[in-house]
Parts: sequence; C-alpha cells; structure tokens
Amino acid sequence: SIAIACAPAALIDLLSDAGSWSRWATHTVKSAKPKGNGEWDLETPRGLARLSIKADKTTGVFDHVLHD
Repeated sequence: SIAIACAPAALIDLLSDAGSWSRWATHTVKSAKPKGNGEWDLETPRGLARLSIKADKTTGVFDHVLHD
C-alpha cells in the first residue's frame, strides 16, 4: 500500500485515464489509445498490450488487468 496526498476522486480520474500512464508509469507504458468501455491499446517496452480498467468513484475502488 501507498499513500497519495490528493482527493480520492482526482486519483481515480488519473488512474482511469490510461492516456496519462506514459507520464507516470514510464517503465511500463510508452503510449495508450482508447478503445472504449474502459479498454485501451498500449505500447509497452515488450510490445503491444491491452489494458482493461474498472473504477468506481463512489467506493474509491480501482482495478485493472494488463493483457500482454
């Protein structure tokens, strides 16, 4: 676990936007293109991958699955 000093809703917004991942997940994501419905195509150092994101601002729950 880690602590992040920001509003929970702001963090959910950041994490849910895989387009921002190349700015902070620099060892994992080179670029991201939205597919819709929480699905993203990613360019990673290992090649192409698909990312599925599920997030709920009400509960503060964020989950993702990386298919590489």
